[in-house]
Amino acid sequence: MFQFNFSLSWEDYYAFGKHCSRHDPATKQARLRSRIAYPILCLVIAALCPFVSPGSAIMSAAFIALALLWLLTYDARADRRIKKSMQKQTFDEGPITYCFEEKAFTRTSKSQTLTNTYADIARVDVGEQAVYLCESSPRSFMLPNRAFADEEEKGRFVSFVRGKINEGKEEREEA
Repeated sequence: MFQFNFSLSWEDYYAFGKHCSRHDPATKQARLRSRIAYPILCLVIAALCPFVSPGSAIMSAAFIALALLWLLTYDARADRRIKKSMQKQTFDEGPITYCFEEKAFTRTSKSQTLTNTYADIARVDVGEQAVYLCESSPRSFMLPNRAFADEEEKGRFVSFVRGKINEGKEEREEA
């Protein structure tokens, strides 16, 4: 059906970390809470300053400035945290082969061979730099854009996998 041969780079793993932080439902929700909690606290303190100490306009302005600074720099700081955590990890290096067959797909690297059914995949994310096959566990499979001959092949592949995921879900519901 589909076969891809490629090697993953550190940049691929970093792009994956960034993609997950912005698109994984659980991570996205935690990121939103983190992004908003501190500015709200600063704005509440800024609003209370005049009641605590008359003439504390400078303090109120400082807390408002902190809230704005937090919001404006949040993405850059989050990306630095992702990069730092990714640098501490070891990654599967060397050639990787994916074979997508009718009922299952196989990922082969120098260290292991994994076979999964399409029912194991919760969703397919098409990112800026890769296609991610996301399981319900924290594990995902990534195929960088360079693995595809062109955008048309990438589109056919994504349609194929999404179709197989739906078939797998229907089979589970019937069982």
